[in-house]
Amino acid sequence: MSLDQLDEKLSEAIYDLVEEQQFVPPLYVAVLAANGEAMVVHYKVASDLESLEAEIVAEHLPDGRMRLPVNLLFVDSRGQAARMRIDPDAADWVH
Repeated sequence: MSLDQLDEKLSEAIYDLVEEQQFVPPLYVAVLAANGEAMVVHYKVASDLESLEAEIVAEHLPDGRMRLPVNLLFVDSRGQAARMRIDPDAADWVH
């Protein structure tokens, strides 16, 4: 999975978390791929107060590609958490 593809999936997931599941920013997302590539991203409210800005706070991406499956852990400002797994065929929430 390319980093651009991951970014697209992250955007969709964060929209769902904030709009549908009432997650409260700032959000932290830990991403770990099957090949050990990993990153942690901090999403905070942007200056326009309507969008989120992403800041990569840690990363280990020697190959620049994340091998599927990729597991994501989302945590909001209240400690609420959600997990997503991205497989070759789909991205699904894990309960």
